[in-house]
Amino acid sequence: MTQPWKYSDAIAKQRQDRLFSFESFTVIADRVEQEMSILCYHVQGCDDDSTYARAVFCGGVSNELFDAFFNSPKGYRGSFFESPFRGLECNHYLMKKLFPRLSVWAAQNSPGYNAQFSQDSLLAVSGKAWLAEIPMQLCAFCEGEWSHPMDDQAEIINGRWDRSHHASSKSGRKAPQHSKIRLFGAFLSVRGDEFVPVRKRDRHLQIHHEGWS
Repeated sequence: MTQPWKYSDAIAKQRQDRLFSFESFTVIADRVEQEMSILCYHVQGCDDDSTYARAVFCGGVSNELFDAFFNSPKGYRGSFFESPFRGLECNHYLMKKLFPRLSVWAAQNSPGYNAQFSQDSLLAVSGKAWLAEIPMQLCAFCEGEWSHPMDDQAEIINGRWDRSHHASSKSGRKAPQHSKIRLFGAFLSVRGDEFVPVRKRDRHLQIHHEGWS
């Protein structure tokens, strides 16, 4: 850690202790792979260019595992806090770890599933994991849980996200408790070209500086 990571009094002591107990992102990602219930699979078109599409999965985990994944210093966002490139490394580890289970599930539950497309999409540079935002749900199974916070109170205090004045930091300094993890593949063309929307081209830096993207 480049700076100390703490939680405000809004986070109960028992929860804080649990969040600090995880040794590494690898431990958390391996638990996600073992325990996640896969909920749905979709091929989503790109709003910016209809010739591109991506694979999207959604999975459910326990509230405690989601908390570790999203809010602990060794979790997903914690890895980007440590370093934008460490975050990218952990993101790729998670996507690569999860893909075999995702592919087996989709082959059994989604007629017409294209394993090669999904692998290429999920393991591409801009493939990513995140929570389930309410505006971005694609079906009843992946119904969103998260919406923008109504206040600026910092729950994560790490000397960066809690001090940033960027609009995204209002969300980044929060420690939401949910149960769904969305896995977004990269937008690909039929030739396999990758498209990254302009607003997401520095996502790793956005999470590093603001805790959100």
